[in-house]
Amino acid sequence: MRPSCVMELFLCIFLFFYVAIAEVLDWFGRADVIEKRYPKVWRFMTSRLSRMILMLFLLGLLLHDIEKHKEYQALTIIFQPPRVPSINTVSEEAPKESPDSLRRKTLKLVYDLTLFWNRRPQPPPNIQQNQTPEEHKAKYDQYWQEAQSAYQSAGFNDRILEIVRQYKSKGIETGFLEEEALQSNRYIGSEAFSGSALNDCPRYWSDVCQLRELAYHVDAQDRPIVLAYEPRK
Repeated sequence: MRPSCVMELFLCIFLFFYVAIAEVLDWFGRADVIEKRYPKVWRFMTSRLSRMILMLFLLGLLLHDIEKHKEYQALTIIFQPPRVPSINTVSEEAPKESPDSLRRKTLKLVYDLTLFWNRRPQPPPNIQQNQTPEEHKAKYDQYWQEAQSAYQSAGFNDRILEIVRQYKSKGIETGFLEEEALQSNRYIGSEAFSGSALNDCPRYWSDVCQLRELAYHVDAQDRPIVLAYEPRK
C-alpha cells in the first residue's frame, strides 16, 4: 500500500473517532470543559452543520481510497486443469490384396477362358442347307484345328493345373479339374466338352463354373475360408 493511502486512511479513522467522541460528549453532557475553555471549538463541535460537513468529507475520503485500491487489484492465480492425455490409436489396416493373389488369378483365368470360347463359336454340328457333307466336315475340322492351336498356345491347361493344385495344397476340394486338365485333348470351357455360360451355372455345373467357385474359398491373402457351425454349450 502506498504511503499516501496510509495517511488518508489514518486521517479518516481519526476524524471518524473525533466525530463519534464529540457526539458522545454532546449526548451525555461531558463537553462542558470544552465549552468553558474553548468556546469557539465548542460552537464548532456542537454545530450540526459542521458535523455534517465532516461526515461528508469523511465519506469522500473513503470513496477516494476505494477507487485508488481498484487500480491495484490483487494478483489472480488461475490454475489450468491438466490436459487429458490423448491416446493416438493407429488402427492396423488389413494388408492390401496382391494383384497376383490366388483368387484373382482364378477369376482372370475364368474370364480368359470365357472370352476365348465366346470369340470362337462352334459351327453347327448338322449339315446346313446348300452344304455338302464334305464342306461341312472341312469347315468343322478347320474350326477345331484353329481352336486347338490357339488353346494350346494360350496354355490354358497348364494355368488350370497350376491354380487347381494350389487349392488342393490348401485342403480345398477341386473335383475332377486336375484330371481333366491333364488330358491334352480336352479343351475346358468349350461347348463340345460340356462348357456353358457362367450365367447358366445354377442350372448346369460346368468345369468353368467349378473353377470360378474355387475363388470364393480363399481370402485376399490366399488363406482358406472355412465355415463351420459350433453349437452353443
